[in-house]
Amino acid sequence: RHGTERDVPAAFLTGIVLAGVALVALLIGDGVFAVVAAIVALVAQGELYGVMVKHHRQPATAVGLVSGALVLAGAYFHAEAGLVAMLALGLLATFLWFMTVPAPHRKDTVGNIGLTLLGLVWIPALAGSLLIILTTFDTQIVVAVIGLAFIFDTAAFLIGSVWGGSAIQRPLAPATSPKKSLEGLIGATLVTVVASSAFVTAFVDFGPGIFEDGGRVNAVLLGLVVAMAATFGDLAESLIKRDLSIKDMSSLLPGHGGVLDRIDSLLFVAPAALLLLRESVKRVALSF
Repeated sequence: RHGTERDVPAAFLTGIVLAGVALVALLIGDGVFAVVAAIVALVAQGELYGVMVKHHRQPATAVGLVSGALVLAGAYFHAEAGLVAMLALGLLATFLWFMTVPAPHRKDTVGNIGLTLLGLVWIPALAGSLLIILTTFDTQIVVAVIGLAFIFDTAAFLIGSVWGGSAIQRPLAPATSPKKSLEGLIGATLVTVVASSAFVTAFVDFGPGIFEDGGRVNAVLLGLVVAMAATFGDLAESLIKRDLSIKDMSSLLPGHGGVLDRIDSLLFVAPAALLLLRESVKRVALSF
């Protein structure tokens, strides 16, 4: 990430604290975790809208946040169907909001509608996948997905910081995030795959057939999916921040910047993991 160097100890401690909060919420109950996850997602969505406002854009912040809460609730109570229905309602509400603006005061309406929906789809809609995993599968799987995303992020940062550029003399995406290296990606992917294949099958009950017998192959696939999705999520946020010429979305979290800076990888990991799990269940069902 461009800009000043991060406070690495503070960043690591913040990551540990956030992971601990998520784990405690899961131990208390699914509903508590859903509320905590929703608050985190909505704060991140608010950060994005806040940055846009500072850059003289005008997203419909209130509509976006209310719609985001409904999308997350829809995902928790009615899985994909609820998520999509509330997303459609959010689209409708966004159009209605801008229709109420008097014509003389309308400026860049298309852009502002797009920014409102970007915040809605990028953050609550993707975060809703984690709630679908929670209600459709098991809390252990949620812990595994969050844990693997955290492992990848940490490994990518440490490996990239220590060896980045020493063996492969080119960054991963120089026009988007110059400090991310191929060493960091390759090394973190290996660490994540090993962690998934070693620990996921040992400690997580994924249900009949999904990670049993040939389940280690699926565990390796989960590790690969997490690595690819986390990388894309990180680069996606870097793309936005580079366009806005900012280092962080906010200064809320010590060492990390904003909440969105912390969960950018997980936002893409959750739907990718959900798709893998859905496909695994489908294959098991077809085999009988």
